[in-house]
Amino acid sequence: MLIISGTSNKELSLLIAKKLNKNIVDCDLSKFNNGETNVKINETIRGKDVFIIQTGYNNNINVNDIIMETILLIDACKRSSSKSITLIMACYPYARQDRKDSSRVPISAKVVANMLYHTGISRIVSIDLHASQIQGFIDCPIDNLYSVKLVYDKLDKLYNISNKNERDKYIMISPDAGAAKRTEKFAKILEMNLCIMHKTRDYSQPGIIQKNILVCEHDIDFTNKIAIITDDILDSGNTFIKACETLITKGFSKVIGVITHGYFTGDAIDKINSCNAIEKIIVSNSISQLDNLKKCNKIELIDISDQLVDAISIINNGGSMSNLF
Repeated sequence: MLIISGTSNKELSLLIAKKLNKNIVDCDLSKFNNGETNVKINETIRGKDVFIIQTGYNNNINVNDIIMETILLIDACKRSSSKSITLIMACYPYARQDRKDSSRVPISAKVVANMLYHTGISRIVSIDLHASQIQGFIDCPIDNLYSVKLVYDKLDKLYNISNKNERDKYIMISPDAGAAKRTEKFAKILEMNLCIMHKTRDYSQPGIIQKNILVCEHDIDFTNKIAIITDDILDSGNTFIKACETLITKGFSKVIGVITHGYFTGDAIDKINSCNAIEKIIVSNSISQLDNLKKCNKIELIDISDQLVDAISIINNGGSMSNLF
């Protein structure tokens, strides 16, 4: 087994390599003066099972550059006669463009899948895919791991939710219908009540939420309850902040965000810092959060490296992945 790290999340790559007691393969990853990506593997990988650690977003790297670097790394491994090539991509790029929702648009998540497959990838491992149908976009195994066990452990450590009296203070909130199925799974495992927010938009103003409607399975008194908003992605923060404001008007005392992939683009961190309703944002390290941790003391990190180490070990040893779902 060999570990190759892309440039998008070196911190996660180092954590994984350390826990596997492996060195990261020496590679040159750079750019030519004209912007073209330059990839060179400086060690022999012939006949080896190669695991490429990459992720779909970095605040300082263009996402298309990340994809191109990944494609070239896969091609370099294939041309170097590696036995297999597994891509550990916790955050899948273009995942929100998973369907044809208007005329004359691509299905970009499918295009990315095609590029990875035809370049020579053997397997992909991701966490909390935005849309589960992405697993059907490519004719090689895609393991979509869930972060719910890690979320439970973190919430229990911070808020003692394994204690029913404490757990009853919290209500799990899906920020929109798209996140409802995932949030329902979380609520069932965490044994919490569930509410779903329905967003109404003015599509002449992209990114603007006009109104949020709260739909609940049971009649619940929200007074002084604590909302836990779960979602796979937090991008600009506009939807999240609007949801927080709505929940406070409904009687909730504060809001906790549980996010798998924290993009935090633009002034998202400033919005979170200035929103008094937000007590904490729990986010995984699928995307590097080193800079954001310095800017925002509300951020609490979930380390996904152990889960990915388990996945890599199982794949390498030919075991079953079922315990990780």
